[in-house]
Amino acid sequence: MHRRVSFLVVLALVLSALLAGCGSSTSSPEQVATDYFGALTTGDWATVAKLQSSRGGAFEPPTADEERIVKALTGRMAFDLGEAEVQGDEATIAVDVTMPDMDRLAVAFMDEVLPLAFEAAFSEDVSEEQLQLMVEEKFVEILNDPGLALSTYEGVVRLVKEAGGWKVLTVDGLDMSGDVFDGF
Repeated sequence: MHRRVSFLVVLALVLSALLAGCGSSTSSPEQVATDYFGALTTGDWATVAKLQSSRGGAFEPPTADEERIVKALTGRMAFDLGEAEVQGDEATIAVDVTMPDMDRLAVAFMDEVLPLAFEAAFSEDVSEEQLQLMVEEKFVEILNDPGLALSTYEGVVRLVKEAGGWKVLTVDGLDMSGDVFDGF
């Protein structure tokens, strides 16, 4: 009886691995890009890492300190993918990403946070940690403002075919002003 149960468990594991492998290798570049941006906009960092090519460097999810701000930003993102142009083991897909306008976001952030920072700098009652928390709260508040203008940025998703199927290599051309936000 014990042998039979062990055999069934091993058989189930092998079939699961085969089915999982088949599913990922048959995914189209468009599906991989859709899943990638879907994971980005929902903060599913494990899926983002799984869909990113190892050739592009290791994916580093946001730190615990960055998580709220990144989720507030990516939660306001929407994307529209074009059709894939496949050439051998490489593919490109045009993408339009709609998200908060970075110029207006920077202005709103500076308008709201500079007075807060100056006030805290001259106050002995506010610690550096408290100031950091206040700045983060203000930034998330600005990002969640339904009146914050959105802009659409054009880019290109570059994918490569690897052993496990299509993977995102880079997302190029999403040129946004405001170098302050490069970490996002």
